[in-house]
Amino acid sequence: MEKTESRQERYERGRARRLELLGADVAEHVKYLEDLAPDLERIVMENLFGDIFLRPGLDAKTRSLCTICVLASQGRETQTRAHIRGALNVGAKKEEIVEALVQLLFYAGLPAASTGLKIASEVFKERGL
Repeated sequence: MEKTESRQERYERGRARRLELLGADVAEHVKYLEDLAPDLERIVMENLFGDIFLRPGLDAKTRSLCTICVLASQGRETQTRAHIRGALNVGAKKEEIVEALVQLLFYAGLPAASTGLKIASEVFKERGL
């Protein structure tokens, strides 16, 4: 008989994945969710980081590059910055992030690609890349 995973186990798995990907500074930055909307924070940890970000089929780097493109195409600058850092944390190279953002040109437009590249440039500078 297969053991059923508890919500707490999924939550902890999600928190560990988010910490690995985005680091402790992002965890602290979004602490307001725990206070204002604890159910939303729990749903994000269990489902996004505990399930989606750990699904088989895509490695962490590829999943991060996809996430960067979606966020940049939507103009989500804060989250794009966090996920560029996260992609670097899980092994993405500077050149791979740049190419992923260049890909946005014809699909999301020049403003999205340009802003994404500007954010990437700032993150690379922070990291000494």
